[in-house]
Amino acid sequence: MIDRQPTTIAIWTGRILSTLVVVILLADAAVNLLSPELLKTEMEAVGFPVEFAPVPAALMLLCAAVYAYPRTAVLGAILVIGFFGGAFTVASTGSCTSARPASRSRTCVALRSAASHEAWRRSAARPRRSANSWAMS
Repeated sequence: MIDRQPTTIAIWTGRILSTLVVVILLADAAVNLLSPELLKTEMEAVGFPVEFAPVPAALMLLCAAVYAYPRTAVLGAILVIGFFGGAFTVASTGSCTSARPASRSRTCVALRSAASHEAWRRSAARPRRSANSWAMS
């Protein structure tokens, strides 16, 4: 049986490619967190409000952190592939709102429900009730 050790070139190629993926995720997360107004037209084109920008940014930061830590790099790679797959689905269909429910991906449905929940939570129009008023009704 031949015992093959990775060459120095293969090790450094893997490190450079992994670093590139982490840098891209961190840069995209920084844009989403620090200046979401740059993404306003793109987010509205796919049906997401601009206020939803921190959610994908948090997902990107989580994916980058899990991928960068060597013990969880395999899980991080799976998360990165899932994140990019969802982003590709949204970009290729043009939106998460499709006329045919069967053509919606699970990622779109999850992101839309998260956006709806966030909009509902931040809504200033909904009445505020005290803890006692809930028990009375």
